[in-house]
Amino acid sequence: LSLSLSLPLHYSDGMTDTDLIIENKVLTEGRDVDCERTDLRVPKSDPSQLTPIAICEPLPPPPTNEVLAWVSCMLFCWPIGLIAVIRSIRSHRAVVRKDFRQAEFEGEAARHFGIGAIVAGSLVYLLIGIFLLYSFIETNQAVDGEQGKKT
Repeated sequence: LSLSLSLPLHYSDGMTDTDLIIENKVLTEGRDVDCERTDLRVPKSDPSQLTPIAICEPLPPPPTNEVLAWVSCMLFCWPIGLIAVIRSIRSHRAVVRKDFRQAEFEGEAARHFGIGAIVAGSLVYLLIGIFLLYSFIETNQAVDGEQGKKT
């Protein structure tokens, strides 16, 4: 059973708004606001009327994944990591504009590209390591074969 009420919202920064509350979540400006409790207010003019007030705190902005993007760009695969950096910058700019849906979209894209860069870079490092190990083994066998022929 889901209860939907239209209540006046009183934010910690003093703003007041009326919005739709569904299961202790409030939708304001496209972003969820977490309502911890609902209080009852008694107006001074008419004490017989109780007005419910939702005490709400805005949720933190979505992660921009900037650190992951920069690490993946600098240490793993820079072409894919560069895309992650660009998406994380777009996410940060969207947070500044208070466009949280776009910020979340761009932040998730930055995370996916960052993980992709880490995977791609790790595979390249692994292949280089295998190639170097194989070359080292082949070189040692060739040197050992030449020393055996001289004796």
